[in-house]
Amino acid sequence: MQRIGAAASVISAFHNHSELWIILKQNVDLFKQYIESTATDHVALGVSGYSNLQMIKTHCNRLILNILTAFRAFIDHSETYLKQKYGRNSQIFRDWQKLVSDKATDNLSFAFLSNLRNYVQHCGMPVGHIGFESRLDNETESISYVAEFNFDRDDLLARYRGWQPAVLTALRKRPALFPIQPELETTMQCIAQIALSQMALELPTVKPAVSTLTTLVSEITDPNARPCILTQSLEGDGNPRMTFAHLPLEALSYISRFISDYEMGVLSRAF
Repeated sequence: MQRIGAAASVISAFHNHSELWIILKQNVDLFKQYIESTATDHVALGVSGYSNLQMIKTHCNRLILNILTAFRAFIDHSETYLKQKYGRNSQIFRDWQKLVSDKATDNLSFAFLSNLRNYVQHCGMPVGHIGFESRLDNETESISYVAEFNFDRDDLLARYRGWQPAVLTALRKRPALFPIQPELETTMQCIAQIALSQMALELPTVKPAVSTLTTLVSEITDPNARPCILTQSLEGDGNPRMTFAHLPLEALSYISRFISDYEMGVLSRAF
């Protein structure tokens, strides 16, 4: 029973941590959807006026703040999770630290957005300029609507003194207005690689737990059954106490698919 409980704990912890990646990805997807819908509403439907533009900018800033917060939470939680689970001096934790450090060194978009989290926490909102336009395809005679959300280079430089040296140098070389979307796309690719690598680092620990619970579940013949762990203990007055905890079947299914996809080299479902 202890072996099953320990396996369930490993599965739950692994799955719970992976939710941070899912939350971050959902925030980025919401931002992309908002850009598309806003372009159509503003240009095609003629929504204009200062108040509407200010509302769009405010909403965009809210979405970017959510992304930056989830980004920072993913990195910080990953560090704490791995450090507590495997130890500060473990090979898994050192490998993860090197991976994140390499991304911050080799990818300026990743380093910039990491620094931008500190900027918005202390100085101001990230979106500096928004613009809209309609584009005509001469071949198909179809019209597409485009929304552009840009960072303001000079505003970022003037309001914050805490940029890392490499980020500061790169930022000074950016155009006066530069688009948000490419920075997000590049950074998300880096974070996906970190999330994937982190999960792969943990597979030697997670796979035995998956095997234990899979074997147990395979012995259950009733498709409507909901297996759980029963723990018995004695209260202070000597009376027995029973505690029920459901097995994390959804997490087990998710991780089993991940392991299968990873071993086959196909990870489109999660990444």
